[in-house]
Amino acid sequence: MKHFFLPDWLVIIISLICIVILIILWFTLNRFNYISIIAVLLYTFFFVYFAIKIPLYTYVDEKNIIVKQLVGKKIFCREEIKITYLETKIINDAIRMFGSGGFGGYIGWFRNTSLGKFYMLSVNTKEIALIETKDGRKYVLNLPKNY
Repeated sequence: MKHFFLPDWLVIIISLICIVILIILWFTLNRFNYISIIAVLLYTFFFVYFAIKIPLYTYVDEKNIIVKQLVGKKIFCREEIKITYLETKIINDAIRMFGSGGFGGYIGWFRNTSLGKFYMLSVNTKEIALIETKDGRKYVLNLPKNY
């Protein structure tokens, strides 16, 4: 069953700001200044990278949990994972190591004292769960509580 999640208001605001900044940068680009060209290209690269990682929905069935992204998907076999539902306050003290803490959601590598290092694929922090694989990797993603 597909589950769509509404993004936090902060995610919406940061995403809109990032889009506006990208448009402004492209229209004000000084084509004769190499530093501005490199800066705009770097911003564009990270913008596109995190845009394709945006989680669109979570599909749950008896065998798998699939997080569909704009490009690609992340598949978790239910027999090989442990699911723990989390409260928002556990994620609030997380430090972003490499990722997006607002543009398109919470995407990338984060760390905090209670969970350690984890990869997050979430558009909000309300319905989140910790997925632990057999090899010790940790993922935090949107997952409805009834699964």
